[in-house]
Amino acid sequence: MKRRILLLATAIAVATCHLSAAIPSGYYNSAEGKNQKELLTALYNIVSSHTKVSYDGLWDAYKTTDNNGGYYWDMYATTKFPLGTKHCGNYSSVGDCVNREHSFPKSWWGGSKANQYSDLFHLYPTDGYVNNQRSNYPFGECANGKYLATNGTNKPLGKLGASTFSGYTGTVFEPDDEYKGDFARTYFGLAASYNNVIKSWTSGNGSAMMAGNNYPVFNDWAIELLLKWHRLDPVSEKETNRNDAMYSKQGNRNPFIDHPEMVEYIWGNKKDQKWSSTATATPSLVTPTAGNPVDFGTVARNTTSTQAVEVKGVNLTQNLTVSVTGTGFSCATSTLTATAVNNGTTLNVAFSSPATAQQSTGTLTLSSSEVSVTVTLKAQTITGIPALPATEVTTSSFQANWTSMGDATTYELRLFEDDGATAVKGFPVNVNAASGTYLVTGLNPSTTYYYQLASATLTSNAVEVTTLDPTRVISIQTSGDFIIDAARGKASPVLEAQVYTEYVEEDVDLTVTGNFELSLNKLQWAQQLTIDPDGETFYIRLKSTATEGTFEGLLSASTATLDGADVEVTGYVTDPDAQPNVTIEDFEAITSGGYWTNTAKQGTFSWTFNNAGVWGQPNDHYNGSQAVRMLYKAADGNSSITMAQDKSGGASNISFKASLFGSDADALLTVSYSTNGGTTWTKLQDITLSASAAAAPRADGPARLSFNSGNEYNIPMDVKGDIRFKFEQSSGKRINIDDIAITDARISTAVIDNVNAPERTWEAVPVFNGVLVTTTAATTVEVYNVEAQRVAKRNVKGSSLIALPAGIYIVTAGNHALKLIVK
Repeated sequence: MKRRILLLATAIAVATCHLSAAIPSGYYNSAEGKNQKELLTALYNIVSSHTKVSYDGLWDAYKTTDNNGGYYWDMYATTKFPLGTKHCGNYSSVGDCVNREHSFPKSWWGGSKANQYSDLFHLYPTDGYVNNQRSNYPFGECANGKYLATNGTNKPLGKLGASTFSGYTGTVFEPDDEYKGDFARTYFGLAASYNNVIKSWTSGNGSAMMAGNNYPVFNDWAIELLLKWHRLDPVSEKETNRNDAMYSKQGNRNPFIDHPEMVEYIWGNKKDQKWSSTATATPSLVTPTAGNPVDFGTVARNTTSTQAVEVKGVNLTQNLTVSVTGTGFSCATSTLTATAVNNGTTLNVAFSSPATAQQSTGTLTLSSSEVSVTVTLKAQTITGIPALPATEVTTSSFQANWTSMGDATTYELRLFEDDGATAVKGFPVNVNAASGTYLVTGLNPSTTYYYQLASATLTSNAVEVTTLDPTRVISIQTSGDFIIDAARGKASPVLEAQVYTEYVEEDVDLTVTGNFELSLNKLQWAQQLTIDPDGETFYIRLKSTATEGTFEGLLSASTATLDGADVEVTGYVTDPDAQPNVTIEDFEAITSGGYWTNTAKQGTFSWTFNNAGVWGQPNDHYNGSQAVRMLYKAADGNSSITMAQDKSGGASNISFKASLFGSDADALLTVSYSTNGGTTWTKLQDITLSASAAAAPRADGPARLSFNSGNEYNIPMDVKGDIRFKFEQSSGKRINIDDIAITDARISTAVIDNVNAPERTWEAVPVFNGVLVTTTAATTVEVYNVEAQRVAKRNVKGSSLIALPAGIYIVTAGNHALKLIVK
């Protein structure tokens, strides 16, 4: 549940009231008086039309929709990714990078770049490694699911495992309790926004949740799951703020955040009533539900066991009467107060088993004049050893469980293959009977097993357990960044990369958008390739360098059943003969006077001042009539001026004039830059301003300060893209700064063949009948097959074809190696 103090009913009411001011007047008028399919259709007509945010534009949108104090609000992990940084990418553990998660997997609709591909309705910033684990499995509940390993303070907030929710047994991903309601309302919102096309979103694992129609849209078990999550995890302030921000970006809203009660009129317990925005809250029971029995499982004869039943209600005003029927079933509690149920409570139901093996059934009824629910109770009594369901199931292990009958000190644990008869190698084993548990290891993933306990006199029931599917991984890797610098009109440099997979057996589809193209051999180029799942080296370049500018593209790797990885690719094309642009901030356009704090002022750029201001007194400036004066105050923290907006074009140099004010003490000035909108800063240089370096007074002003060429500072750098700068004083008293000049980033005019490994003097590419090797100097090249057997060795200077049959090969020379596939 979300961590909140308010009661469930109060929280929903507060959330609705909070948003009422943000909802445009009359926004939901056309939904009044409707229910079920008619209400869903009305909502489609209200929210389906929206302004499309580009896939690349999501990062900027997240700064307002999913901003958690300067970090991406990640619902898959506890990692704090600063806004604008650590975009996936490569990942091998939790906390490596942040991704744009299609919470409704794109493979379910076929992956086309339709509106839903970048719709904020369901795209969230999430940990890339956890996102990969989720893959395109449906959401669900898996009591014994697998969490990825925690990496330092970076903890996963979801797990993968076999569904334990009634109605579905496949593999599911269970998000953290805190965000289950968020995802439920996301799915309900998509059912409204894309109601005209959502019936076709059943590809692959989509068929598990989706019914293939436009009402009720979801399969029965999925509706019950989403209703449960929606009810137990009410709308939070995070969601209301995100809904408002999404409206400002896309022009549409999620109606089930604005009016959570609408869910009940379409799918829930008010389907037979007409929705009205003025309707009063109706008492209802959230859990337990009639469709989910309380199962005591397998129990030993002549024993008593207890099950804790969660009881949760909304808007109840009357106490609940508790009654239990059925031989052996009982409950010591006869009444639950309305307050306790509204807050959420537990009810302990007991079962005293008979002396003989049999199936026992009963009922648990909770009722008042407001609500009533009857839940089935069931238990299986056996005369042998009760073997219990397995727990902590992973890809290669599980915890076998049982109840000791006290008939022996050791039990024989038997393990069988999926036929229930063939013993697994190494079994049976003797286990401590009283421990009640044993860790079974060394198993195969995605495999069904059966286990059973036995003593000299008793035998248990057989328990079926299926190990988890392995975590399939697709990532795109390169030794540096996915950035290509090119000179206008010259051949594009070629970037070398590789697709890396784990437990992927299908071919990988590799695509790139924008002004980029791909190749496996540097001969044929296209924007789509098919890569062998064992991994292949591939190449990427700019399609055209005829036009100067910055080019962005999306490099994606996926299969038919795995959404895979996305990587942003950037290309910079500039004219090597052209002089770079220089942007100057001389502070002449800002009204002078006084020291400001946290106030943005407009010049060439917007600036935020802290214990600093613009002054126009004689000798306070180098050119014009104004400059910045900074005043360090130890009590108030550092003095600083910070660009409050980005400058495009990057920077290859920043220069400025700086000097002490008159005879003030020596001062330390730090210059830093940011490429993520000021979220994080990188220090460029510390500069000490001293009286000994001050210039002689100029004749046109008093002697308290003077600028000349000795006060000019130049800092070379090489940063592409958007950038902003900060000047921070951390000692001394007063200093003046003027004429800040930022020179655009430049590129190297040399066109190289491989920007990742310029020290490598050879190249190898697969061709139809072998590997073509090209070297710039005499080089000994060796080729190995996947069994690590050397199949060729050749000294090459220039080009040489090494004939090879189809297969996977490792080509090595010096300290470098390439993995290639000859087809």
